[in-house]
Amino acid sequence: MSTSRSTGVGVVSPGRTPDFTAHLSEMGLSPAVAEEIERRIVAIETHEWQDDSRQPLSASELTGYVLVSVAACIVGLLLVIL
Repeated sequence: MSTSRSTGVGVVSPGRTPDFTAHLSEMGLSPAVAEEIERRIVAIETHEWQDDSRQPLSASELTGYVLVSVAACIVGLLLVIL
């Protein structure tokens, strides 16, 4: 069984079979939704995979995210108490 599929431009992407859209349709997704998922996966694999928004958070970004989340929870608790 092959674990790659063609993107339609001669590029083969690992992890999916050539009939990826057909397989999703067989599992109950409408063909339009399956084609849209396929299109988005191809866009990510070919154009967006190095975009900064696709990279993991740095330690400082993660720390800021956690601190803001904790602060929001504390504010929420204070509002409930008051």
